[in-house]
Amino acid sequence: MTMKAAQSAIAESGLHDKVDLESSFTCLQWNIDGLSASFIEERTIHVAKAVLEADPDIFLAQEVIQDTLVILNTLLGESYVAVGRPDSSSQYFTVAFVHSRNTVLDQRREPFRGDGTSIMGRDMLILRLELAGKGQCLFVNSHFESTKAYGSARIAQLSAVCELLVDCNLPAVCAGDLNMRDAEQAAAFRATNSVGVIKDAYIEFGKPKYAYGTWIMPNKETVRCRFDRCYHNSNSIAFVPAHDDAAIGILGDQKLAGCGNQRPSDHLGMLTRFRFTGSGQPRTNTGSRGTETATKRSLSRTEDPRATKRNNALAPSVFHSP
Repeated sequence: MTMKAAQSAIAESGLHDKVDLESSFTCLQWNIDGLSASFIEERTIHVAKAVLEADPDIFLAQEVIQDTLVILNTLLGESYVAVGRPDSSSQYFTVAFVHSRNTVLDQRREPFRGDGTSIMGRDMLILRLELAGKGQCLFVNSHFESTKAYGSARIAQLSAVCELLVDCNLPAVCAGDLNMRDAEQAAAFRATNSVGVIKDAYIEFGKPKYAYGTWIMPNKETVRCRFDRCYHNSNSIAFVPAHDDAAIGILGDQKLAGCGNQRPSDHLGMLTRFRFTGSGQPRTNTGSRGTETATKRSLSRTEDPRATKRNNALAPSVFHSP
């Protein structure tokens, strides 16, 4: 399907007009495999259509490149605003697409430091949103170091995320392609989650088998790994089933006839639903280290609520900048 045909089909479908009127909110995470050139336009068009059909409040994308960013913004731009300007030297990066019914209050990129310092250009994209009048929530979009050899770096990177979530005075979510192994998660949790406030969606929902293998090894589909993970900080927030028949929504598991019988990506998309168990408003929290919270320190500005209504031009101005 060409870009023009995709735009026409989406306009006729009415997908841009969908609004979730329930009290819950959803987060879609997906590594869209921008580093594979094979059928990249067709695969990305399919991702965009799947996003519109799922209608998440926020879409956290990993492994985006400039070409796929243009495609996503063209097809999603009527309903979503792209957030997270990458470094100009970045070959690939993370981007958040925030639904226009929500308001971006603040955003920043935070590098990993110390033992978690990335040699692969990985970082944390951190956003504070007002979710359609339901309350505020912090979102962290990240892509941790790849391959088995960098397990120690991933432990440090997850530890940094956990500290941020534990110290946050808001409901907070981290989701992305974390390349995480269970032993690495356990090590990071021992160091930073001793009181058990960080919850893993897959574990909380009883480890559903269908949601385990979110990365599929190319040319050897029997090998699947749970690299993609979603956490919350238990601060007035809870997981609820994504659908009536699925605790976690899985996207992109069908092969595409027009893409050489490939899936949209070597990763599957994960749709997770949450609800606020409190007001969803900031509250005093001294955090795990008894200091002013990380969120309070660096997410203190409030932007014009009209910002999410801005027209999204392409290239660098595609990004929302408070």
